[in-house]
Amino acid sequence: MVLFGDMYHRPEAIQCRANATIIVAQRAISTLEKVKDMTHWLIAIAVAAGCDAYEAAIKKANDENIPMMVMLGAKWCEPCQRMKKNELPKVKSLGKFAFAYIDVDEHEKLARQLAGEGAGLPQILTFWKTKDGWVRSRLNGFHNAKQLEQVFDAWLKQWQAAKEEME
Repeated sequence: MVLFGDMYHRPEAIQCRANATIIVAQRAISTLEKVKDMTHWLIAIAVAAGCDAYEAAIKKANDENIPMMVMLGAKWCEPCQRMKKNELPKVKSLGKFAFAYIDVDEHEKLARQLAGEGAGLPQILTFWKTKDGWVRSRLNGFHNAKQLEQVFDAWLKQWQAAKEEME
């Protein structure tokens, strides 16, 4: 179980199935959060939630050194379904991310751990490494393909700058 508060939370313990505890330091900066050693945090919550697609996206992001994108949605959420089926496939830059879709009803704990309590749907979260740790970006609500392409391109530019700084 993970205990998360609002966007400005202190280091918290995450317990996964093996009862291992991982301490994660988080600090929020507007909608971006820099997190030290987030790889362990991401893997721990994937294992705890039993979400294979999410775990595969983490592995791909780490293996290929690319940013990871997670869309949180639900079957009952019509804007989520429209965005997932009609808008995301049109976005060319989506292929540059390790992508996972998480149904918030099927993986409630994982969704809460990633987005926090009371987060709206649909929601897209992106994670990428920097020399100082990890950055998380968030996009809330329905967006058409053109809007998504603009946001994803901006995120890719930020990730590329961070990647070049690390080299």
